[in-house]
Amino acid sequence: MSRIRNHPMAALGVLVLGLFMTLLDLTIVNIAIPSILDGLHASLDQVLWV
Repeated sequence: MSRIRNHPMAALGVLVLGLFMTLLDLTIVNIAIPSILDGLHASLDQVLWV
């Protein structure tokens, strides 16, 4: 526990990296959804399950 208290910026860096990864993943999925719709010939409701 004392190691975390000595490196608060490291903890902040990990949190920022996690947020960045989440936003990147959401962006990739949102860009890919139209291609998935066309490729699978499916409705949006069906693709959301994929």
